[in-house]
Amino acid sequence: MSRFILLFMLSGAAFAGGSSSGPVSPPAECGEDSDEDGFINRDCQTGEEIDCDDADADAFPGATEIPYDGIDQDCDGYDLCDVDGDGFLSVECPDGEDVNGNPVVGSDCDDADAAIHPYAEEVIDDGVDQDCSGADQTAACDLDNDGFTALSCGGDDCDDGDANVHPGADEIEDDGIDQDCDGVDFCAAVAWVQGGLGCAGLPSPMTGLTALALAGAALLTRRRR
Repeated sequence: MSRFILLFMLSGAAFAGGSSSGPVSPPAECGEDSDEDGFINRDCQTGEEIDCDDADADAFPGATEIPYDGIDQDCDGYDLCDVDGDGFLSVECPDGEDVNGNPVVGSDCDDADAAIHPYAEEVIDDGVDQDCSGADQTAACDLDNDGFTALSCGGDDCDDGDANVHPGADEIEDDGIDQDCDGVDFCAAVAWVQGGLGCAGLPSPMTGLTALALAGAALLTRRRR
């Protein structure tokens, strides 16, 4: 029995010794200024963080922020990625997450000019890529002057010879023309099934799924007859 107790005590001592990784530094006390930049790490009364990095003397509230370096020098919770203040992050900003876990992806191709960003109005043939599409828009890419770039130039205007045809245009029912460039004429999908009865009484606007459903129902009705 005594031998068993001795072995048990030795094994316990070995386990305790193996689990230790050396002395652990206690967390810094509130009110400390480890980097001596004049700002304490956190308020002792409220617990509020004051210096967001008390190991870096260049990081403190009001410090000069360096854009796109991934470091929050001024302790506002973000790295500076929108120098021109147009609401769009620079493409030079490293991808990642902000303090709230939201993805950070830059899309502003010129963060020194607030008039240049992905949703800016493009000025044709001025040599400047205002909308950050990758190139300046030329007149040959918008022959009908409706403000939409032709398919041949990488745009989404399905008929650059008609200013009434472009994404978002008002669709005329069953006229054989795809005014809004969604790929089909409105109601054309059911008009042929109904024997040319047109689109009277059909819901508007009608999605592609609705059109297929109505077409199938009409086809079943004709078969039953």
